[in-house]
Amino acid sequence: MAAATHLSINDFKSAISVLVRSNELYLAFYLARYFYTPALKEVAILLALRAERFFQIEICLKILKDFAKDPDYEELVKRRLCNLGLLPKTTSKEKDEALAK
Repeated sequence: MAAATHLSINDFKSAISVLVRSNELYLAFYLARYFYTPALKEVAILLALRAERFFQIEICLKILKDFAKDPDYEELVKRRLCNLGLLPKTTSKEKDEALAK
């Protein structure tokens, strides 16, 4: 209800803040993506962490790649997933071949 109040006066930043605090990340992501892009990176990282927590690895990596656009954080998450055994470890040779394609 508080987010709706903020939206009624076009205060997207406060609405996103309320949604993130109440753990409504999907709604916050939608608002950030279409109405308040400065908050997109932070909301996308939170949504990717939720996807990782529920073992939705492909979704997590896609969100980080497409919306967070933070290669350092994406690499950190990939290393964490590799250490947990949830993502296959790739060698630098395999990475070079994948990039060449």
